[in-house]
Amino acid sequence: MKYITKTISLLIVLFVLIILTISCSIWENPAEPLEENQSFAIYFLKDQTIKIGEILEVDLSELILDSKPWISDEDIEYYDWSSHCIYLKKDKTHYFPNWKNDEFTEFPPEWADKPFLVLANDQRCYMGFFGSALSHYWVAPEIFDGYNNGYPSDILFIDWSWLYHDSPQNNQDVKDALINTELYRGGISVTFDTTDAILNIDNADTSTITYKFTITNNDMNNLYVLDPDKMGTELFHRFTNGPVFQNLETKRLYESRWKVTATVPSLDYWSLDWLTKLKPGQSIQKTVLLKGYPYFPTGEYIFQFSYSGKILGMEKDVRELQNGNLWVGITRSNTLVMDWKTDNDSLNRKNVTKQYFKKNKPQKIYEMSNSIINEYLSDTPTPQQLKLKRSEQ
Repeated sequence: MKYITKTISLLIVLFVLIILTISCSIWENPAEPLEENQSFAIYFLKDQTIKIGEILEVDLSELILDSKPWISDEDIEYYDWSSHCIYLKKDKTHYFPNWKNDEFTEFPPEWADKPFLVLANDQRCYMGFFGSALSHYWVAPEIFDGYNNGYPSDILFIDWSWLYHDSPQNNQDVKDALINTELYRGGISVTFDTTDAILNIDNADTSTITYKFTITNNDMNNLYVLDPDKMGTELFHRFTNGPVFQNLETKRLYESRWKVTATVPSLDYWSLDWLTKLKPGQSIQKTVLLKGYPYFPTGEYIFQFSYSGKILGMEKDVRELQNGNLWVGITRSNTLVMDWKTDNDSLNRKNVTKQYFKKNKPQKIYEMSNSIINEYLSDTPTPQQLKLKRSEQ
């Protein structure tokens, strides 16, 4: 009888110890609940030493987030969907360590490749990362210190610098959440017509193309946009590179690398004479000639166009006019494929098929010196090779 009693006592003690062990393990690493009732929020991970490269293949639901958001809907004046610029109620000094609005500021070294998650109504929608000179190239939305230094002090820009592929930022849950809380602004759209996007190619060692696109104001307010007819093609292409083509077989990129651009008195300089005011729902169509492309061999080319507004110097008191706002940022056109034959200069356009996106990985737009650009267009080195070459210059 004593033996049975002793055994039962030992089992009870063992059970209590197991319960205590489990409880201790839970409280040593508690997963704190997130703040609720947020339509839109950007969160860091609870462990902020983790880099995005370590978790790219991890399901978002498995990541442990910080208990409080880095930025929430309460911090936002509005979100421009076309540029994915977040217009903040306070300037960026409140969100980035040691940030200075009046001089170039780099993110701290520990922020390089630091991941963040975007949530809509507590649903995890996509992951991005913080980019700097110390970062790697990840196929994910990026908050880059270089770009954000150029943007106004109250605008947070989340970049997607991969050609021909739709950004995870265009998430319907995020869009719906912004609309429901009246933080959504439609901005503009820039579109190629499927029948006459590229009107002509004057094919030579240095080629010239003529392209046509439509700008539409999808916003609730009047917007001022850069107009190539008013500013001239050389000044217009100071802000945009024009269409970028990629041969579907060789993967070689074709850009206007020898274009001539106009100079301006200073980087902050701009003129209202460059702009056209678009009322809500209004569209304008523009035809532009651009020189400086390499020779186009026969083949199929996927192409896209990034349209840019004036960014530098566009602080709130400058961009908000009495009868409208200056549109700020970068937006992408739709993506098309051109079938080009050199023997008779024939040109056909068609929509991009889903098969292309299944077979091809995103193509990064790089900022490089001319020597590296020439080599890149010829040999298409890997991102790692490019980063090494830039570090050696």
